[in-house]
Amino acid sequence: MEIVKLGDILIDTPKYGAPLSALKIGKYKYLRQTDIESKEPTMFVNLHNNCFLKKGDLLISRAGMNAGTPYIHSTNEKWVYAGYLVKYNINTELADTKFIYYFLIKNIKNIKKIANAGSTMPKLNPPAAKKIEIKLPILVEQQAIIDIIEPFEKIFLKFKDLVRIDTIENCKKDIGLLIDIVEPFEKIKEIFCKKKIWLLKIIKNMYERNSRNKKVSLNSFVNVIQRKYENQKYYVDTSSIGVSSFLSREKISINKKSRANLTVEINSIIFSKMNGQNKIYPIYDKSLLENVYSTGFYNVTSNNNLHVYGFLLTNNFVSQKTNASVGTLMSGLNLQSLNLININEQKETYNNDFILEYLCIIDKIISKISDIIYLLMEKYIH
Repeated sequence: MEIVKLGDILIDTPKYGAPLSALKIGKYKYLRQTDIESKEPTMFVNLHNNCFLKKGDLLISRAGMNAGTPYIHSTNEKWVYAGYLVKYNINTELADTKFIYYFLIKNIKNIKKIANAGSTMPKLNPPAAKKIEIKLPILVEQQAIIDIIEPFEKIFLKFKDLVRIDTIENCKKDIGLLIDIVEPFEKIKEIFCKKKIWLLKIIKNMYERNSRNKKVSLNSFVNVIQRKYENQKYYVDTSSIGVSSFLSREKISINKKSRANLTVEINSIIFSKMNGQNKIYPIYDKSLLENVYSTGFYNVTSNNNLHVYGFLLTNNFVSQKTNASVGTLMSGLNLQSLNLININEQKETYNNDFILEYLCIIDKIISKISDIIYLLMEKYIH
């Protein structure tokens, strides 16, 4: 094994993506940095600027909250990649692109530290990315490690911190232990995940049943909380939140930055501003108040939070958000465009906050099960 820099194993200059205006309908699917997590573009373009993706291509996001996040193209579809993404062509005589992807995604925390250094906006442009150090086994071992991981890639991506990829033996052992330990707990977790899905369907259904035909501005229906940083020790960025999921409960110490500037209130809702993201979470657990949150979220309350939450879960909200978003490469909602979002007026006002509290509890249980898996893996895996 040798230690190389990413720049040492490239065959040409990294290629920036196409900074184009995204369209609802178009000739080519347009992969933006907000699509990396889902791996499925939601917008299109008619132009391409010769920024096509082919199967096996490696991209790294260069700016924003997911700066440093890698993506590997796993389909034969011809997509165009956006301006905040950069393509890195790996010299396949030295390294397998899939192995490099696994290495980058496994070391994402360290890479994000590089991206966060010295700037209020995270950045990882090619000059910095090319300096990333990679522990590189010989090519035949890289392929063997890929063969071990690929059948269990979903589990690897969930628990990547716990799997060594330095040798075939270590990788095989860690994946084996991961399967033995994870499977029983994953079955338990699946029960609670199904309960959460069921509950989210109920919340959406309650919104529809309690809706009049008359629409009102979302901005007039909710109270937008604009409390600033209040000396919290920990920071939650937009990548830590999914759709009713707290994806990362690890507390991250912060050096105060401008985006860490939202203090949330109990019994409220946060949702992401950025177009292409539908990150929503109920703040019904007092422990969530220990954090300062990214200004990439809105924090709102109303006289019927359940009605608002149900609306935020609908495709109608996602569609309106796309139409109302401003900006080009990183489009999203601002306070003015929030006025363009219309929610159905409620038939009656009632307090069903306990449902959102229950949703928060279920998600916390799911997260705790993942924590137990991590603790067991840390105890037995190495």
